[in-house]
Amino acid sequence: MLIFVSFMQIRLSIILIKHLLFWMLFFVLSRSVFVIYNFSRIKSEGLMEILRSYVHGAYLDLSATSYLMAIPFLLLLAWTLSRSNVLLIINTWFHYLFIFICSLIAITELSLYDEWGTKMSMKALSYLAHPDEVIKSAGNKIMFLGLLATFLLTIFSGWVYSKYVKPNKLFPPPRKWSLIITTLVTPIILVLMLRGGWQQIPINQSDVYYSSNNLLNLSAVNSFWNLGHSIEQNKSYMDTNPYDYYPLNEAKKEVEILFAEPDTATEKILTTDKPNVVLIILESWSADLMKSLGGYDSIAPNMEMLASQGVLFTNAYGPGERSDQGMAAIFSAFPAQPTTSIIKQPSKFQKLPCINTQIKKAGYASSFYFGGQLNYGNIKGYMYYNQFDKIMEGVDFPSSIPRGKLTVHDEYLFAQQLSDLKQEKQPFFSAMFTGSTHSPFDMPMKEAIDWGGEYQGYLNSAFYTDKCLGEYFVQAKKQSWYSNTLFIIVADHAHPSPREWEYYHPLRKKIPMMFFGDVIKPEYRGYKYEKLASQVDIAKTLLHQLDLDASPFKWSRDLFKSGGEEFAYYTFIDGVGWIRKNEYYVWHHQLKRVFYQVADSEASALKMEKESKSFLQVLFDEYLQY
Repeated sequence: MLIFVSFMQIRLSIILIKHLLFWMLFFVLSRSVFVIYNFSRIKSEGLMEILRSYVHGAYLDLSATSYLMAIPFLLLLAWTLSRSNVLLIINTWFHYLFIFICSLIAITELSLYDEWGTKMSMKALSYLAHPDEVIKSAGNKIMFLGLLATFLLTIFSGWVYSKYVKPNKLFPPPRKWSLIITTLVTPIILVLMLRGGWQQIPINQSDVYYSSNNLLNLSAVNSFWNLGHSIEQNKSYMDTNPYDYYPLNEAKKEVEILFAEPDTATEKILTTDKPNVVLIILESWSADLMKSLGGYDSIAPNMEMLASQGVLFTNAYGPGERSDQGMAAIFSAFPAQPTTSIIKQPSKFQKLPCINTQIKKAGYASSFYFGGQLNYGNIKGYMYYNQFDKIMEGVDFPSSIPRGKLTVHDEYLFAQQLSDLKQEKQPFFSAMFTGSTHSPFDMPMKEAIDWGGEYQGYLNSAFYTDKCLGEYFVQAKKQSWYSNTLFIIVADHAHPSPREWEYYHPLRKKIPMMFFGDVIKPEYRGYKYEKLASQVDIAKTLLHQLDLDASPFKWSRDLFKSGGEEFAYYTFIDGVGWIRKNEYYVWHHQLKRVFYQVADSEASALKMEKESKSFLQVLFDEYLQY
């Protein structure tokens, strides 16, 4: 009898331990889902290397578990004292709720990794403000399987909790000494677990990184902990620059050197200073789609034809990873920022210059065409604010026009613009944003490419868009305005492609960018511009060709001015990539880790580090000031 009573006195501790073990096993299960889903990508690392993700991941699992147990600890403690089953019911439903939330995060990340190469974050979460876009992008099959998997994981985990963990019976009130010890010791243990121990710096993602394969490192990172940390970090970024590496004046001087205007004249490549301008923005186009950019052959024959007759920028990079970031870079020459997007915030994007507002001062009519919903990423608000005369999105196209789940098919987008330009006064500035190369890649064409594995749909959609481009230019050449038109073709951001570049690698950011048209002087047709270039350089380069003021675009460079610094910047979820000729430097801020570095010398490496961090610091400081 005495042994039984003593057992009952420590029953609360046993219940808490069972809850801890439950959550640890849940995270093992959710990690297994991630590993199995991506097994084809990591199987070459070997079974033991894969299993190490569980060992290293346990560190963050304990931290995540401690957060999840804080409220249940208080509820169960109060339950043992008050003897109220209401508290037990609240505790039970608390667990059911977070089982569902954690299951949803775990399953959502599978598709998210395919698209972005990252785990769930505050940035990804922000796009759920438009769930209809997310649903259309994923496709019915993926959405159904995702919801089914979330449901099964939730039901199974909830059943395990209900059968083996949930306390069902009251037990004798604990003795005072037992209650005091439990009340004092448990919070201390939870705090130690959530911060990862006694060490000065609390636990973070880098503590579980262990492999040269970044996918294995991501599998070790606890998804629930990672999302919570991302939310907390982004909230703190609202008022404080997290990239505070140097005294601000020192960082600004470094950036001023990078953008110092060479004392040379702009090399004019056009036959006129007042051509029509057609800007074609290609959704998710990687440089890997073009052989002339070091990519695959036969994916984009029409783009190759255009490049052979225009000016191809063979080393162009997109600074961002999402369409809204690409729009800010192309139209406002404002480089992408990690963790956030400026055009999702009207109070900030109103401070940005825009090509359209500058070109309208010269008497240009303007239009913007997109076959989907422009409210995604707040692109619509941005375009309206910047005074495009005509903005046409998916709902504005005739209902009879065939369309995919996300956008009007590209062939109808191109046809609509051609039809409208017949009545447009000249000179005009008309931009189009394609959509068929966005998942779910439901282009209206029989597949022409039978390779590429999981990227086969992407490759076929690119082949389709390229075919539409070829047909577009066949028809455009018949128009009266064609001979006086400059075409600019650029991607909004890149895509991993079948080469599966690591998320942080510079070649993951390389994109097609070219100028084309009869207004290009004959001696420049077929010219390959080999210096480093970026989307942000379009603004100043174009406006100087038109003899228009480009001074508001201080993050842009005129690519046809000789001299000046040669570099390209890009960002990712929380870091900076920096490219110099034959060199590059990639820094992950949150992990305080250099991911890639290729430098001619130690001095060059230090120089790239100073330049890249100064650039990011000054850029984000300006973002905060807006």
